[in-house]
Amino acid sequence: EEVILGLCPEKSIVGGLDAYAFIAQTKKWYLEQNLPLITGDRPIYSIDPEYGAPAQFAFGIPVFGGIPYSFVPELRADEGYAIRFRTAPIITAPPLHGTSVDLCSFGVNVLPSVLDGASGEETGVRFGGCKSPTDPDAYERPLITNPTRCSGPPPTTGLKVDSWLHPADVKTYEFSAPPITGCEAVPFEPQAKLQPTNSEADSPTGLNVEITMPTDGLLSNTGVAQANLNNATVSFPEGMSINGATADGLQACGLEQVKLRTNLPDECPAASKIGTIEIDTPIIRETLKGNIYVARQNSNPFNSTLGVYLVFSSARDGVTIKVAGKLTPDPVTGRLVSSFVENVEAPFSRIAMRFDGGPRAPLVNPPRCGTYAIHSEFSPWSAVSPANPTPAEIVSQDSTYEVTSGPNGSPCPNGSLNPQLKAGLRNPKAGTKSPFVFTLSRDDGTQRFNKIEVTTPKGLTAYLKGVPYCPDSVLSGIPSAEETGRAELANPACPAASQVGTVQAGAGNGPFPFHADGKAYLAGPYKGAPVSLAIVTPAVAGPFDLGNVVVRNPLYIDPVTSQVTTTSDTIPSILHGIVLDVRSIRVALDRPDFTAAPTNCSPMSIDAKVGGLDGGSATVSNRFQVGGCADLGFKPKLRLRLFGGTKRGAYPRLRATLTARPGDANVAGASVALPHSEFLAQDHIRTICTRVEFAARACPAGSIYGQAEATTPLLDGKLAGPVYLRSSSNPLPDMVAALRGPDNQPIEVVLASRIDSVNGGIRSSFEAVPDQPVSSFTLNMLGGKKGLLVNSRNICKSTARVTAKFTAQNGRTATLRPTLENSCKKAKKGKKRGKAGKRGGRSQR
Repeated sequence: EEVILGLCPEKSIVGGLDAYAFIAQTKKWYLEQNLPLITGDRPIYSIDPEYGAPAQFAFGIPVFGGIPYSFVPELRADEGYAIRFRTAPIITAPPLHGTSVDLCSFGVNVLPSVLDGASGEETGVRFGGCKSPTDPDAYERPLITNPTRCSGPPPTTGLKVDSWLHPADVKTYEFSAPPITGCEAVPFEPQAKLQPTNSEADSPTGLNVEITMPTDGLLSNTGVAQANLNNATVSFPEGMSINGATADGLQACGLEQVKLRTNLPDECPAASKIGTIEIDTPIIRETLKGNIYVARQNSNPFNSTLGVYLVFSSARDGVTIKVAGKLTPDPVTGRLVSSFVENVEAPFSRIAMRFDGGPRAPLVNPPRCGTYAIHSEFSPWSAVSPANPTPAEIVSQDSTYEVTSGPNGSPCPNGSLNPQLKAGLRNPKAGTKSPFVFTLSRDDGTQRFNKIEVTTPKGLTAYLKGVPYCPDSVLSGIPSAEETGRAELANPACPAASQVGTVQAGAGNGPFPFHADGKAYLAGPYKGAPVSLAIVTPAVAGPFDLGNVVVRNPLYIDPVTSQVTTTSDTIPSILHGIVLDVRSIRVALDRPDFTAAPTNCSPMSIDAKVGGLDGGSATVSNRFQVGGCADLGFKPKLRLRLFGGTKRGAYPRLRATLTARPGDANVAGASVALPHSEFLAQDHIRTICTRVEFAARACPAGSIYGQAEATTPLLDGKLAGPVYLRSSSNPLPDMVAALRGPDNQPIEVVLASRIDSVNGGIRSSFEAVPDQPVSSFTLNMLGGKKGLLVNSRNICKSTARVTAKFTAQNGRTATLRPTLENSCKKAKKGKKRGKAGKRGGRSQR
């Protein structure tokens, strides 16, 4: 009623309205003259808005039903949050002929009441036009301010009108205002302060951001408001990075959930929230409050890996604003740059953002103590070219902060590398098959891993038999591009049959790093090693998918001890600009019946040399020892036989075969002493391979005096190779068997035997036999001109025995006295058959 009668306070008047209508039952002379009824100068009042409206304006005309009409401003989210006014439906009688509306920025002039031409009633006051800012009683705070952008086309106001008769027939009109000028005189004085919540090096930290803008010009009827903020860019110091631990339990908000460019409430998951935001603006009664959400990778307005959404609102004022920002990491250094471009063209006095702190805070402080600066750059919409402001139009500021201690208040990091190693068998019982687990970790504040070299203890072995390789072509084709990791998790590229273990990499800072799962595959020769281990880890962390990391590890096998040494490829520290910050690496070779324990229970160690990202190096060791060696049996069998001439001076060839029972302790050493019937044919020792030639695999063919082969349950085929005479520090050359596995498993084993004389006979001693299971070992020494043995008498006249002594890896011994077999019985049988044939011949004759 106050609006209808014009009884609202005069200071609530913000404008005026003229209405034109044809009246059917009022003053007769209007109809006689065929003129519309003019209801003029009706005040427009600012009234207490309903809940959910930023403001509300109302006017009342008695002739139009005697009810107030209001219109509410709302923001056009799809058009940069510009203002739209929408009126309530207009009554149909009397029919509206036209309107004229004035909104005043500095107040209105009020005229005395007037007799209403339609009702004949006296109304309150009339609208008498807008005041100028220089009027003594002008409003101190203007209602309307001009845009702060002068570039581009002039501002355009649109009008949409429909009718009761044809509601779908919407008429659209556009009106261009004069171009905006004077941008060079518009001030732009933002102040920024960015402060991490934690002052500890290499530790998770939140971030407090506060940007303020003077508003005195905006609140003055004679002042000039600050230019609206267009672009904001923040460059973080090198070393400050994304905290991988944040990904644990983190989700992301997709475009369909945030509902950009709409006034609809967002549906971002609660788990995608990483902070809060508050905005104070003199044009809204309440502080706008909201959340900061992680944007879904590559499904955001920037198609970027990292992004955020700022969603803030006031339910009371009915305002919801959504702003997207991009976070760009440097692909080489990982330095972060955040940017918010083409921000809402609206004034603010304060923006406060609080990124969560705590152990899963989204950022990590640099790894060293010192003073750091967060660099901010702001540009206004008043720039000559807002999209490309000149340096003079950009406001640059640095917010400095101190990193004063190490993680958890410890002393400042000194760049040391102090890895911790835990490794061993799950079931450390001698001779049994058991998974092998290797874990390398480091503390916050220490150098990140770069390379790892691991040497296993003697006797720790793997059963490669029946395990196919993951082909090199497959490994090289595993994609490292973003958003390919989940596909690898769902459908691994390497054959499942080639998997020998599982991998877990811990990344991020704080007490709860994020762990990414991967797989270990057996692969073929690599970098000169006969086999390799390929570790494939999809870099999938929470909502982020950075592709796949493939690290090849050549497995170099010592040919004398069979110890394995592996040196990893470079461990990536940055992937697609994201600092990985690997805290731990765990490799479990847990394929059933793949790895086996030694049969030697002596104390040993697993050793690792670790290279740091900053050039540091460290050696770590883990004690290794198995038990239960006394439970292992040891009962080898040996058979030796001479082939060829049996008379004195003949040079027979020799075949020796050693067999072992499954499950027994492995051989550690052996000596075989031949009977006095066999001497060493020193006159046949001609060509000898030097140690240099042997190491270079360049022994002359003449230094080969036999062949050897071994059958092992570890490989698909036999180990086989020549037997050389190699130079030695002993009086006689060594006899060395150079064995090599099948083509698909070209593992090399060198068995060296010292030749000497004992009790007047020749003896061969294998003093260092690797702790590996061997089913059988056969040594074939040449005879004749290449024979190293010569009969000292007719070997058919008596039985000769060999003295063989064996030592097991578990300390057991075995002494064998097998007969030195020969061809004598065969020769006698042949002689008897010959005599019988002669007798038969004589009878025939």
